Amino acid sequence: MKILILIENYPPTIKGGAEVSTKIMAEELAKRKINVHVLTRCLNNKKIVEKINQVTVHRTITSLDFFTIKEGLMCLPLTTYFIKKQILSLNKKENFDLFHASGRDVAIGTILAAKKAGIPSIAHIRDYWPICPMRSCIKLYNEKADCKFSPYCVLCHTKHAELLYGSKNGLYFLWSIIAYINTIYRQKKLRKATHIFTVSKFVKSLLLKNKFDSKNIEAIPNILPNIKTIKPSNKKKNNKTGILYIGRLSIEKGIFDLISACSIVYKNNQNIKLRIVGGGPLEKKLKEFVKKNKIKFVEFVGKIPINKVQNEYINCDIVSCPSTYPEPFPRVAIEAAYFKKPMIAYNSGGIPEIVKHRDTGLLVDVGDIKKLADSILELINNNKLREKITKNTEKTRKQCNSKPIIDQIIKTYEKLM
Repeated sequence: MKILILIENYPPTIKGGAEVSTKIMAEELAKRKINVHVLTRCLNNKKIVEKINQVTVHRTITSLDFFTIKEGLMCLPLTTYFIKKQILSLNKKENFDLFHASGRDVAIGTILAAKKAGIPSIAHIRDYWPICPMRSCIKLYNEKADCKFSPYCVLCHTKHAELLYGSKNGLYFLWSIIAYINTIYRQKKLRKATHIFTVSKFVKSLLLKNKFDSKNIEAIPNILPNIKTIKPSNKKKNNKTGILYIGRLSIEKGIFDLISACSIVYKNNQNIKLRIVGGGPLEKKLKEFVKKNKIKFVEFVGKIPINKVQNEYINCDIVSCPSTYPEPFPRVAIEAAYFKKPMIAYNSGGIPEIVKHRDTGLLVDVGDIKKLADSILELINNNKLREKITKNTEKTRKQCNSKPIIDQIIKTYEKLM
């Protein structure tokens, strides 16, 4: 079996969890003697073809940056045409059995190229791009309403754009119209995919609410490599209780809520340290907020290489995922479990599929800062509960073990061919 996986960026270029998940999936498939190729963006504007852990990586896509504006493509049909052309050119040389699109901006070109080549296609949905121009369904939790794709999305996008992207722009309304039209185009073409993977049952449920066919949609959770392959490089450096946030610094991630909750905790226990790892549009405002309020327990780490992320988990005591939007299936939750760290999270999106309240972590209603603070204090003070959750992270490790998930993916491949 010979497959082509497509994604906008591939490690060492990482924009988020999608790149990490795709790399792990590709390498685990390759271990099963599947001939795996990846087609992705050029690296530093140079075309490179290389072999990484049995995966052939073609860093040759040149069209993704054409007509691109912040967080979206101005002319998706034209960009799709160029991507489709490059996929078909590579397929002519390699003769693949199946195309597997793992990213939003390559998905439609992949589906259309597969149709042209007469082979199956899989679209791997890792967020809400088929039904939301912002990919976030932020309205679900900001306004406690169902997200269904409609012309209202233009107003919703305009309303929340500054919060999501971190800057003011007088062209947001025009941009929102373009994003809405692109979503219509994506939906129409996505329905032509042979099969759809979603990263959680929650994402699948939203697609079904928007009238996608349930027969060809399958929930496939993210996976992690075997914990034995992770080698700790150093031990915990101090006696403070370390609380870790790791991810994008943007409004929907609820970082202000976490800082506010830790401020309440700090009044009761000054022996805490909140480390914020990552970058994003909210970084400047967060630092100004911390400085203005003379908050002493926060430390901004910034973006760090993937090989240093494990030390952050090793050196912390608690991991928090306070996203106020419906997280599709956050890698941080399963990474915390793999490092045997208790997780406190807002009860949103796909998180309850990973974190079970008072079993493999603690869940808090979205926006309940007081309860978030109480949960942090409880984990600090309640040794019995902390030990129970730490022990039960084994359940999450089994749930996201690569073997059954890769088995499921291969079974679907074979069924489609």
